Amino acid sequence: MLKSNIAAIILSAFLFISCSKEISDEPSQRTAVTDSSSIGLLHKMVVTYLPENFENTVVEYLYDNTGRPISRIATFKIKEANGSITTKTDLRKFHRDNEGKIIRIGELTDTVYLLVEYENSSSKVKKISDNRDRFYTEFVYDANNRIEKLNFYQRTPATTDPYKLVSFHTHKFDSDGNMLEKIFNQDDDNNGTWEKPLKVYFSYDNRTNPVYHVDDALFPENWSLNSPNNTVRQINEYIGFPYRDTLNYTFTYDSQDRPATCTKDNESETKFIYY
Repeated sequence: MLKSNIAAIILSAFLFISCSKEISDEPSQRTAVTDSSSIGLLHKMVVTYLPENFENTVVEYLYDNTGRPISRIATFKIKEANGSITTKTDLRKFHRDNEGKIIRIGELTDTVYLLVEYENSSSKVKKISDNRDRFYTEFVYDANNRIEKLNFYQRTPATTDPYKLVSFHTHKFDSDGNMLEKIFNQDDDNNGTWEKPLKVYFSYDNRTNPVYHVDDALFPENWSLNSPNNTVRQINEYIGFPYRDTLNYTFTYDSQDRPATCTKDNESETKFIYY
């Protein structure tokens, strides 16, 4: 059961694309590239399942006039057992303040959303909470202003109970800001001892990642995509089984040195379309 739960986490992290990572006014933090004439802003990603050449996911980004993403629309096509196609749409709206910082992440109806709080007047995210007061995520930064740790709190076991730390993730980065390692920590048996059921390791190329929108507020959702370069290998190490699997990603590039396609282990292909 644990392995299947972890696999679901891995899958959700790579749900929007099968290959490839999310502003700050502090010099030591990451800065967004918004000059579309030089690298171009990413418009769409189209994911095709190769054995059947079945286009199953399309992700589209919309931006404000400074190049910051304001929404992400994902359309999923699911082939049912009877051969029929079911289409589902997921919309994320990124509401920003006058400084450009994301302060709210809304869903399609905008009645369920996340609120983003920052450390005083800085660009460091302090906390992201559910507007229904069910859970929140706490951010911890390292000396280089990168997200070293995420603490996940939840009202448990009942939604009226006090908040409790239910899991936390730790991260390590290289000098370019690429995430090299993510370790999951959780206490499934509730005995006060934190287990590390999963460790994830990444390797990168030296090209610009078009999905890297640099917003720390989007990191918990898109942690596998939040690096300035493109992921070429991911190793998932399941502790306790033991078991490990490796995902390999092969890119082609266009005349502007931007990712054009990305093939995952000859199983799926992502096409990148730019504005």
